[in-house]
Amino acid sequence: MKDVLLTSSVLIGALLILRLLFRRVIARRVQYALWLLVAVRLLVPVSLPAADFSVLTAAEPVSRQITAPSLYMEPVQEDVEGPADLPALDKTPSDYSQVAIGGATKDNTRVFTDEKNVTHTVEYARQIHLTDILAPAWYAGIAVMLFWMLVSNLRFWQMLRRKRVPYEVQDCLYPVYLVKEGLSSPCLFGLVSPAIYLTPAAVETPERLRHVIAHESAHARHLDHLWALVRSVCLAVYWFDPLVWAAAAASKADGELACDEAALKRLGDAERLPYGRTLLALIPVGGRAPTPLLSTSMTAGKRQLKDRILRIAQNRRTVTAALFAVIALTAGVCAVTFTGGKTSPQTEEPRPLTGEELAYFNEEYFNGDDFNIRNQFLSSLYTSPEEINLFSLFYDGTGLPEEITDAERQAVANARYGGSDPGTDLIKISAANADAILEANTGLTLSETQRVDLDAFTYLPEYDAYYTFHGDTNYPGTVVFSAGEQEGDRIRLYCPDSRFGNPGGTNCLTLAVQPDGSYWFVSYLFSEPAAIPTVYPEGDPWLTISLTDLSPYEPETPQAVRHTDDRTEEYLLTGVYDDSLVLYRSTDGNLYAAVENEIVSDESGIVTWDVGCFFTFPAGTAFSDVTATDFYDLFGHDGMAFSYYGEQGDYTTSLITDYWYLNEDGSPRLLARARGETAMVDLDGNGENELLTDQNQLFFQREGSLYAADITALLEANWPEMTWWDYSLIDTSRRCLTISGFARETNAPADSETQFNFVRYCYFDGENLLFYDDTTTYTDHVSDSIDAPDYALTAARDRVLADLAGWQARSDSTAGWDDWRITGLSSVDLGEPYTSLGLEVYSFGYELHAAAPEHVILAGGMYVLEDGWVGGMNSSPYLVFLRQSNGTPVLLDADIPGDVGADMAIPAFQAAIAQIAMDNGLLLPSRMDPETILNLFCVNSFAFLDSLSNLPETEQSAAIEALASFHNQGLLEEEGNLRHTMQNIAWSQGSLSEGGAAVWRALLSRTGIQPNGIGDSYDRLDDAILNAILDHRASASGHQDDFYAASYTTLDSVQSGNTRTEYLLTCFGSYDLSDDGSSYTLETGGIEPAALTFATINGLYQLTEYWTPTAGNRYAADLRRVFPEEAAQAALSPSAETRSGLERRREQRAQEQFAALQAAAPQEPEAAAFTAADVEFSNQPLDGSADSMTYEERLAWAQDTALPETVDLISTGTYREEAGCLAILGQWVGTPHTDQYNLLLRLPDGTLANLPLPSSNPVNVAPPDTMAFSGGTFVYTINFPEDFVFYDSQTLLHLAGTYRYTVDLAAKTVSLTVTNP
Repeated sequence: MKDVLLTSSVLIGALLILRLLFRRVIARRVQYALWLLVAVRLLVPVSLPAADFSVLTAAEPVSRQITAPSLYMEPVQEDVEGPADLPALDKTPSDYSQVAIGGATKDNTRVFTDEKNVTHTVEYARQIHLTDILAPAWYAGIAVMLFWMLVSNLRFWQMLRRKRVPYEVQDCLYPVYLVKEGLSSPCLFGLVSPAIYLTPAAVETPERLRHVIAHESAHARHLDHLWALVRSVCLAVYWFDPLVWAAAAASKADGELACDEAALKRLGDAERLPYGRTLLALIPVGGRAPTPLLSTSMTAGKRQLKDRILRIAQNRRTVTAALFAVIALTAGVCAVTFTGGKTSPQTEEPRPLTGEELAYFNEEYFNGDDFNIRNQFLSSLYTSPEEINLFSLFYDGTGLPEEITDAERQAVANARYGGSDPGTDLIKISAANADAILEANTGLTLSETQRVDLDAFTYLPEYDAYYTFHGDTNYPGTVVFSAGEQEGDRIRLYCPDSRFGNPGGTNCLTLAVQPDGSYWFVSYLFSEPAAIPTVYPEGDPWLTISLTDLSPYEPETPQAVRHTDDRTEEYLLTGVYDDSLVLYRSTDGNLYAAVENEIVSDESGIVTWDVGCFFTFPAGTAFSDVTATDFYDLFGHDGMAFSYYGEQGDYTTSLITDYWYLNEDGSPRLLARARGETAMVDLDGNGENELLTDQNQLFFQREGSLYAADITALLEANWPEMTWWDYSLIDTSRRCLTISGFARETNAPADSETQFNFVRYCYFDGENLLFYDDTTTYTDHVSDSIDAPDYALTAARDRVLADLAGWQARSDSTAGWDDWRITGLSSVDLGEPYTSLGLEVYSFGYELHAAAPEHVILAGGMYVLEDGWVGGMNSSPYLVFLRQSNGTPVLLDADIPGDVGADMAIPAFQAAIAQIAMDNGLLLPSRMDPETILNLFCVNSFAFLDSLSNLPETEQSAAIEALASFHNQGLLEEEGNLRHTMQNIAWSQGSLSEGGAAVWRALLSRTGIQPNGIGDSYDRLDDAILNAILDHRASASGHQDDFYAASYTTLDSVQSGNTRTEYLLTCFGSYDLSDDGSSYTLETGGIEPAALTFATINGLYQLTEYWTPTAGNRYAADLRRVFPEEAAQAALSPSAETRSGLERRREQRAQEQFAALQAAAPQEPEAAAFTAADVEFSNQPLDGSADSMTYEERLAWAQDTALPETVDLISTGTYREEAGCLAILGQWVGTPHTDQYNLLLRLPDGTLANLPLPSSNPVNVAPPDTMAFSGGTFVYTINFPEDFVFYDSQTLLHLAGTYRYTVDLAAKTVSLTVTNP
């Protein structure tokens, strides 16, 4: 539509100009005929092939920028931001109306800046795209125009039929009628049988009659009655376009001139002046009555009539040169208006994406903890969104809610499985949800795609939905884009190919940026590796270390030692391309990596074992502890990476990865030995990968030589103040290594005990290591990267300033707190129902500056940066707002602990939000689901019970009934959580309010659960204290760790009768084990005061209360309220010796705990016993159908191994043929799963059968090791070195031994035997 309007406007304008310039020198009929081009352009909305000279090509850059506006309705709230120096009175909300027009946005928010440079952000309840309004308005206008034209012409026809009288005229070829009244001018009317209608004035004299008949007959010969219809259709369709109305008027006038010219040509020049007098005589007295659009009219308005009289009198002749000029110019105009537009090349050069932009796609747009439908757009290859494989895209559903009834499930079973339910998951994709996903991500609907593979689903029209039964997934998993670039509105993202049969290859995803900031998928294809420059941080590096003087890296060159027939049952045959490598346990007990010299198998299994061992894994390495992964194009080599663990210090191990490849002579070569987690990353953007580890190793290639840089050692040598490297993180998006550690202050003596945290970002430019400091900039104490509304920023500032005042007021503080800054502020997605309730939560972080950072006493997660900034002291880093009915956000007095995360998927955070909703009367227990109430109870037990006591009894009962529903219902995990929490409450029930205690007693009564006293009894006070600390920390933690350790020091104790209270400074730690259980790491730890009260009965100590001070601003006051004065002071400012002693004793106990865990480690469950009888079968009919190819075509297909551009089955190049039979090993590429093999057998009668293959692992099938035709049979075998039992040792994937399949070619059956199991 837009293209037709643009080109037709240019064409009409050009013809109007040509009409004006050449109106005196060309024939009127030629002038009239030119308007036919306009009609064609308007009514035939297609263009010729695109051309560079087209109007559409010229306008393409502009039209690409034009977007349809939206209509914003019902403003909800407004945020105002203006320059800091602008008076507050000028920063007032705008006087906006209930309706506004602006560019389309995704969140119904309209942003504009007024004349005072004040930015207004107005959120509206609704947004209507004007394109959604304009189309119906256009159609309505067409309908009105067509109705008006039909009615006016019918009324005119009825009038003519009622008043006309036949009138005889000699030599006239058309019917002639006289209309004595109601007709203002002679005319021609009628589409099928046109007739001439005369007025009384037209028949007053024979001369006048002759002139009129000549004029109207010319109209008939020119088919003007039909052109009037075409003109009317154009006006009806383009009723809103004034140029079309102008063209219609001009063409009608030119039609009259052409008829004048034709009439005079028949009448002769002698009749020229009389003809003019006739026109003047027929001017109606009192003005012209309107005539319908489908009729002609001999007379016209005075201005037009004057022009016609002048032309008749002048009698100008057509100038041939002018005619040619008009034809040439018209041809040129047609060339530029009838051709399509080419997309103009983007004027801007492709630019590499920044690390932040690439991280957005890797961390937010794609991936995530749950199903992300955008990842599904990477499950197939396509050159345009119309070609997306819909079966792959929606294989796991749409991610949107779908309700499946039993009737639907049975209907699918009836339609697809003969009424038998397969017993697996049923996936439903409603057409509405499919359209929603496609429109949001491609701009298309199902009907606008090519519907690729959509018929693989079962479609039920009564539900308008697509279905499939399956129990697996094709989810692509986590995708990591290693590079990206933007060119105009196109973004190209590059990632390794991992599923389409192109190992070591690269795939390119193209996205189109939409005006509202969203993205549409354009294509996903194989690509050449991308050499995209790295975007380094702005400014100069903090430190540059040259790597030009490094010596080449020369790893050991092992000699392969021949071993024969020493294989045990632990072995793995692997390799890359044609290079075969072996991992196996020898009879000498060692685990080896080896090259294959000769390995021969027959029906009984492996009969010849001849290998060259080139590497011996560390003693004690389990076969399952080694991971073999192929790598491609690393420093010009393809090979195999073996990952295993090597010891590193006491109780710790380090992951080691050896990268091996085979030389041209087949001898093994070690390419690199890397410690820690590794990543192949193109750090310098030259198109070739470097190897980076989180243990600060960098392997790179320069001028054909390989180098290894020890980043830690280089940093220590070039930065004397660095004292300790803590950890590093590989950031593949930003192509850097984030290094954290500790350092002394610049120029501080070497024996200085003052340590500061540091973070550096290490980049590589091909020649140097570039270290960058934190480049965050701040304006008015706020990070420039923060994008948050004013009300959230104001609340964050107030909170930080209050905390700063609290730290400054502490009597024990000598740090000199003198500045502050907000480092982060972002909204948290709460989801429903909390968003609809009006709750908003912002997570924020801040740092305070200490003039004397050496005096800062660190606690919990606090840290001190080298420039004196201190962070990690924010115990409640959240701001909670409630949006009022008028749209105003109000800050709530609500604390969310800082250690619960900021994700609704975390139970502790979800419980905190639910507690806030309940405390503010937004969501009462009667409206909560039982799982939410249980979560609330387990996480915030005391606050929850106290809050319940303030609610009506009906709400208390609803909560208690919800908790009781998990008791004795077979819900083991839920009931375990319920009982554990009730036990913890029993230990500290003295912390409950009076009302909370009443609710607690009601819960005990309703459930019948009786906690085992209030803690176990101990005969030693030390045991009682340590166990109480461990139980308290384990129950208070937001997540489950592998084990805990604690220590304490007594600050004071009070004995009163048989009650004893210990005032302590406790030190706790939670620890996680490594994957193999051979080491552990401290996950969280801290030091905090606690008051423990014990009952002393018969010499035994039993805990009755465990008290800790409230975190936040009330911490010190709360501590002094409960602790004795000296104990409180000691707890508020513990000495360095006290803290280090506590941590040392805690770590000693952690080592003891770890040793005990290792001694008590459970044994692996014994696998179920499987035999060959569990898998063997006999004379199973082949699964076959008629081959769509001839024998010759199928043979050519078997020999063609080229990769297709889309999902397809290809040949691996391995095939056998004999006596009209053809066996081919095929492989699917681009399937919803990882690589899958297919063994095809074509029989002489043209049957093509799929032969069975066993599973090699949970997602792959194994290809044959041997296959041959023999004596009317086809035999193929697969060897497995060991059993593969899956899912808790109960599901068999394959047995160890040789799977021998025998196909009886005549009977068309297949049998399986397993030997040497």
